[in-house]
Order: sequence, then C-alpha cells, then structure tokens
Amino acid sequence: MSGAVLAAMLRSALACALVLLGGCSFLFTTPAPARVTAHTTMTCTTSRAAPAIDGILAAIEGIGTAVIANGDYANKTPYVVGGVLWTGVYIAAAIYGHSVVTGCEEAIAEHDRLAELGAPQARRLNEADFLPVEAPPPAPPPRPVDTTGLY
Repeated sequence: MSGAVLAAMLRSALACALVLLGGCSFLFTTPAPARVTAHTTMTCTTSRAAPAIDGILAAIEGIGTAVIANGDYANKTPYVVGGVLWTGVYIAAAIYGHSVVTGCEEAIAEHDRLAELGAPQARRLNEADFLPVEAPPPAPPPRPVDTTGLY
C-alpha cells in the first residue's frame, strides 16, 4: 500500500470520526427535570465537556471551511457548503449543551435551596405503617319497640 493511499485512508477515518463526534451535546447531555422539589432525584448533566468539544469542533470546522473558501481550489463549492453546515451543527450542539448544563446547575441550586428551607422530608415506611387499624367499638343494640298499642 502506497503512502498516498494510506494517508488518504487516515484522512477519511479522521473525517468520519469527527463527523461521528459532532453534536456530542445532543447525544450525551441530560436536561434537568421540568419540576424540581426537595425530593427530586437530580440526574442531569453538570459536565461542560460535551459543549466544549462541540465548540472546539466548530472552530476547527469553521477554520477549515474558511481556508477552503479562500483557497484556489477547483470545485470547492460542495466542500464549503458542507463545512458551513457542519459548523452550524457544531455551534448549535455547543449552544444546546451549554444551556442544558446551565439549566442543570440552576435546578440543583433550586433543589438545594428547597431542601434547606425544611421542606417536608419523605420518611421511610416501616412495618407499623401496614398493621391493621383497630375497628371502632360496635354500635349499641337497638331499643326494643313497644308493639302493644299498634293494633
């Protein structure tokens, strides 16, 4: 295998990897729950890694697109259009990821604030919660009816 073919294969593999990495924030961030209480389990994303990767990829793609657009290349239009589209995808993913992480941080702060206010805490059920309740005492028997003067 010649060096040129190997270099082309490596460039193709790198391009495929970058395309698959694009939009990390769309794939790997979890938004905060819509309603936060003191008892909400917070499982949203607080890491800014995915938006940062998307931002870096947007910069790389944008610079590469600018180089191709300003270069003296034959038939560069499809590459420029594709570069602009992918730059837009990376930027959108970075913005989305940033908003998800910021929303998660705000939700966690709200959760902690509600917990500090002394919101009623959930208690663990125990065996006594499932014991039968004592029945009330039976009603007294009815009084006898005097039927002597009815006929």
